[in-house]
Amino acid sequence: MTSGLPPKGTEGTIVPKHGARCIISGEPIPSAYIRSQGKQDRMGSTLMAIVTQGKHGRNYHSPSTDQRDIAESAKPAWKPIGTLPEKHRSISSQLYGLDEYHKLFTPRQLTALTTFGELVHEARELAMQDALAAGLADDGAPLRENGCGARAFGEAVSLQLAFVIDELADLSSNLCRWEPVAQCPRGMFERQALPMVWDYAEGNP
Repeated sequence: MTSGLPPKGTEGTIVPKHGARCIISGEPIPSAYIRSQGKQDRMGSTLMAIVTQGKHGRNYHSPSTDQRDIAESAKPAWKPIGTLPEKHRSISSQLYGLDEYHKLFTPRQLTALTTFGELVHEARELAMQDALAAGLADDGAPLRENGCGARAFGEAVSLQLAFVIDELADLSSNLCRWEPVAQCPRGMFERQALPMVWDYAEGNP
């Protein structure tokens, strides 16, 4: 276990726009080769560190084999369908095989997001029941028609919860960077672009 930030001057293995450096031999790896491997679905990711809150700041732990296995065991019941633009000056992830929406999320992230999404529907029904029990009208008028009864109340609660999940999705993708100063994940849309991220940060939703 280590505490605090990595030492200054720590070198990475990616050279932007030029390729990478092999961690074993130190030899260069051209960008074209990396992109071709990604498009053939031959790139993956592995858990490198676990960050916890300590008495004096963040603590950084090397993951165990069991923790890696758990991180890879999630099986989402649903995934978003759609293809990213083949060529876009502000989107580069598709050059490396991340060319569909669901590929921008890990199975664990998709499992969490879809689970919360399903719970929003349950929360709406519970909110409607609570509103009826509190004496709001059972008029069936929806929120979009300026309803003020139980149905509109339940829809208003679910709408607010949906906004929260939208924000969570921005912080729950494999294009989220690690913020070294605040020591936490940064949102995927920190700017109007989707650049490739090689060391992504995954929070605990």
